[in-house]
Amino acid sequence: MVETVLERAQQLAFSETTPWDLDEPHAAMWQALRNFFPSHAIPTQTDCGYMMVSWKLHDSFPSSSWAAPIMIRIRPGLLLALWTCDPEARIDIACAEAESVHEALYDYDPHSRVPTCDVIELGDG
Repeated sequence: MVETVLERAQQLAFSETTPWDLDEPHAAMWQALRNFFPSHAIPTQTDCGYMMVSWKLHDSFPSSSWAAPIMIRIRPGLLLALWTCDPEARIDIACAEAESVHEALYDYDPHSRVPTCDVIELGDG
């Protein structure tokens, strides 16, 4: 699975399409979260609605040239709220969820061959 995710990130990095092809809720979430990631991080939205974030490692660590992917899932209730509110409220809601992502990334190791953090789930469960 990790190799498939990394292959998708590499395809997007070298393709004609922009990696910013996120729907409105995921784009708002990325806007609120991007300060936790390097400036060259690439967010992509998977077919099942997750947001995957990875980036090219500068130091070319032997295990991989891409950071271990981080998967973010927006639960249905939060996703509905993000779809149905106005753009300003969407950003406010996304910013309110940012601390959860920050906490989940505490033990994250971008050089790991396998993801070191669980899927980050946002919204009430």
